[in-house]
Amino acid sequence: MKSAHALAGFILLVLIADQFVLRNLKASAEPRRRLRAYRLILVGEWVGTAWAAAVMGLCRLCYVMPSPEALRFRPDPWIVVVLVIISLCMMAVPVVLVRIPSRASAIEKAMARLSYLLPQTQRERLWWVFVSLTAGICEECLFRSFLFWYLQSVPWRLGFSAAIAVACVLFALGHLYQGVLPALGTGALAFLFFVFFLGTGNLLLPIALHSITDMRVLLLTPRSPRPVLPQA
Repeated sequence: MKSAHALAGFILLVLIADQFVLRNLKASAEPRRRLRAYRLILVGEWVGTAWAAAVMGLCRLCYVMPSPEALRFRPDPWIVVVLVIISLCMMAVPVVLVRIPSRASAIEKAMARLSYLLPQTQRERLWWVFVSLTAGICEECLFRSFLFWYLQSVPWRLGFSAAIAVACVLFALGHLYQGVLPALGTGALAFLFFVFFLGTGNLLLPIALHSITDMRVLLLTPRSPRPVLPQA
């Protein structure tokens, strides 16, 4: 368990470090810092995920281990299907509204608050694809699987509900840079991903929906215009 304790400490350090990295990014107008922040996020999350796979084993990390509690908390398949449909519809709404001139201003204003982090050039947009996939894979492995298992282990021994609640709170705290209300929304989204994890028995659906959620940014932010080359 020493390695598990060390990994939990590493996750907390990464959450704290991310706040400082993003604060510095917000205070700086240097474009190269955004790519540097993306790379730091990628390294930290993949190191943590590889560590979690070493601690738990890849199979245990990706699947819900059968137990009486897991069966008791497992939602019915029809609930999972309905929630997936609702989730996809809610993801699509901003993408549709941003293309309607009379409705686009509110979404553009919300995105502008995070402009220091969001991709603005073609190169940054390509990196954002990797950031989104990394967030989907790594954050689900770390917050939905590892922390869920860790909080139920010695010395914490939390029950299913308490472990889910603590993991969701930690996930929300990691997104405080977005603001209090968006962070609360992220915590609710984390709970929804737990429902999908327990309902399907594996991380595939949460990873897919998490990645799609983050990748929507590419549809909500305008492409930078290509530079006009001088004519010979």
